[in-house]
Formats: sequence, C-alpha cells, structure tokens
Amino acid sequence: MADDFLGIDEPTVIDKRIDAERLVVGANTVYRERVEVVGANALDVAIVTAANGLQVDVTRSALPIGAAIAANQTPTPTGINGGPVTVGTSEVELAFTGTTRLIAIKAASTNTGLIWFGLTGITNVGGDALGELTADQAVEIEIDDALAAIYVISDTAAQTVYKAGLT
Repeated sequence: MADDFLGIDEPTVIDKRIDAERLVVGANTVYRERVEVVGANALDVAIVTAANGLQVDVTRSALPIGAAIAANQTPTPTGINGGPVTVGTSEVELAFTGTTRLIAIKAASTNTGLIWFGLTGITNVGGDALGELTADQAVEIEIDDALAAIYVISDTAAQTVYKAGLT
C-alpha cells in the first residue's frame, strides 16, 4: 500500500511508522498520510481517497443504545421533574424520578437562612457541604449517576428550595 513511511518518535531510530506516500511538489518532497476510518467490525471501513474523499454510509446501522454515553456525548434529555422542597436544620435528600443527567437547586427568594448542598453528612453550619446558597441563588450540577444522592440543609427551619432534574 505505502511506497514509503515516516519514522515517529526519534528520526534516527525508526521504531514506529505511519503509512505514507511520497509526493514531489515543486522543489519539495512531501509525505501524504493514508487514512482509514474504522468502526466496530471489519465491514465498517471508510477509505479516504483522492478520487472519492471520505465516504461514510450512515444509513447502514443505528448506533447501539448507550453509544452516545460511551462516546462521551451528552444524551438528549427526555423529561424534567422537580418542585418545591421544605428544608430545615436536618439534611433532606433531593429525590428525582428517572436517571438524572442535570439537576438545578434554587433557594426561594423569601428564605431568611442559608442553604447548603452536598453529599450525605452535611451539617446545618455548612460542614462537608459542596456549596452554599443564599436567598434567590441557584446552582446546576451535572450528574450521570442515579445513585449519587444530593442533600440540602439549612441553618434555619422552614426554608424552601426548588429542585429540577433533567432525565
């Protein structure tokens, strides 16, 4: 396939190679790298050529379930749930229905105390909290683990937070 190769790593010691084609352009010799885009099996090959460019058959098969997550892409949300939660001086878990991708927590504008959020074990003086909210402040947290519960707590009884979760 190649009529030449390029040495990688150390130019004087060829221990790695790239498949290449040598071309003379004017007075310069250049190398053109050959590229193949491969998929999950032997039939999923898209050869790049000068005549055809990159040809990819996108209609051949659908991505398997979870492929977007595996490729580190954020899946499209399918729903939202949430509402008001009363918070006092004991931690309260913010529970959501479905696999939550992103949650938002907003402290009510009428709150007189501080709200802390975090994992279980936060205290009503902010110990072990991930963050703090004053009245009318909000935070968004990306979360891709339905088992990682988020808790809220306040230094004052009868405070309100609004929770929203994209699933």
